[in-house]
Amino acid sequence: MRNRILHFGTTIIAAIAVALLSPFHAIAQDEDPLWTQVRTLQVKPGRNGEFGELQKQFTAAMKSKGQSGRSVYQEVGGDVGKFYVLRMIDNMAEFDTPFEPPMDDREWATWLDRFWDTIESNSLMMMRRYPDLGISTDDDVTRDLLFIRYRTVAPGKNGEYEAWIRDRLVPALRKGGVKAATFQRIQTGGNNHTWISGTAHANWAEMDEPALGYMNARDRDALLAAANALTVETENRIVRYRADLSE
Repeated sequence: MRNRILHFGTTIIAAIAVALLSPFHAIAQDEDPLWTQVRTLQVKPGRNGEFGELQKQFTAAMKSKGQSGRSVYQEVGGDVGKFYVLRMIDNMAEFDTPFEPPMDDREWATWLDRFWDTIESNSLMMMRRYPDLGISTDDDVTRDLLFIRYRTVAPGKNGEYEAWIRDRLVPALRKGGVKAATFQRIQTGGNNHTWISGTAHANWAEMDEPALGYMNARDRDALLAAANALTVETENRIVRYRADLSE
């Protein structure tokens, strides 16, 4: 149990701001931190409600200790039992600081036992942010839906793919009116040739307006073909920010 407590504590606690726009907005800013830690939690079938109540208890305990920072997302365009807990990392030295549970020993042990009983599987990965590639605006529109794209490129092609994002994709997205986008690459816990990009949306209807819809078919196909030539695997997901479970 002790190892499990320490493992949970050092990987899932703290993250980014709590306003609906803030989590994505914080990632997109051209400033530190440069690392994003993501804990993926697969909740057992039929246990979403219990999992959510436990997260609320944890959030309340953290706030009572004057601590904050965790951001929780739930998959809505696929497996609705899958949750993602994000933490922004300023530097790796943060891991040298021991975690202090927000509850007393007995409450913490009880909470952890209940929590792990709702979990079917979990994994952890660290992503490197590329803030110079991101898109962000200062408008106050709430965007709590994220369209996430996983793109794994061939070995040795990370540099070419990054250049394609910077020189071709981002300018096209800006021209298409995209207000918020972020680009990251897995460093640990997965294939480090996998890039994860996200575009934020205010609602589902906004997804009916493709960012590249203004381009004619030939130009759009040429733009995407350049990336497809480098890509060996793709996957898309849609997640929603859960303000009620975040801090």
